[in-house]
Amino acid sequence: MKKLIFLILITLLLSSLSGCTSNPIENDCVRIHIRANSNEEIDQQVKLLVRDEIVNFLTPLLAECKSSLSAKEVIGENIENIENIADETLKNEGFPYNSAVRLTREEFPFRKYGDISFE
Repeated sequence: MKKLIFLILITLLLSSLSGCTSNPIENDCVRIHIRANSNEEIDQQVKLLVRDEIVNFLTPLLAECKSSLSAKEVIGENIENIENIADETLKNEGFPYNSAVRLTREEFPFRKYGDISFE
């Protein structure tokens, strides 16, 4: 059976990737949620590598976005690129599976990233 690492881009729209403040409005932030293939340490480690590569790719693309619509458009136009980056990272790390990328809206529990809180 082919295993997948699931990458889900959550549109809460423009976050720390593009200047979210310490008191973000929920609809003004992008939140990236990456699900590892398993809870095993090796899968958790590669999840972080994939995350870093995707953030490095998206940061300059989203830097000029001033609205939720423009952020959604940029991400939507780059879904295939994001998936390719994830797949290449997995391949370079010796993992035999690929990724799946989705742009969705999700509900998540409270989370704090430094000075940024998401409720």
